[in-house]
Amino acid sequence: MNLHISYRESHMSIGSGPDTCIYTEKEAAPDLKEAQKFVGGEGSTVEMLRFLHKGKTAQMIVDEDGRAKDFEINKFATLFSGIEVRGPVIILLGKAHWR
Repeated sequence: MNLHISYRESHMSIGSGPDTCIYTEKEAAPDLKEAQKFVGGEGSTVEMLRFLHKGKTAQMIVDEDGRAKDFEINKFATLFSGIEVRGPVIILLGKAHWR
């Protein structure tokens, strides 16, 4: 798998297949409306998945209906989290967690 990784302050975008954004700082993390737009389009229902990354809880925001919408498997997010996910994904680490 070829990955293109670009860093911008506390936000990292990874290209190859569906988009994946990783946030590590609260100020940079998207709000609900931004997350909905990113993972499935305006009005999409988002689902929060939790997984362990380096012994700490990480959060992953996905389109709840990604499978039904026949979104492509997000290979990076699937490998990163150990959970099969489809479509664009937002991963929140550390201080970026939603409360």
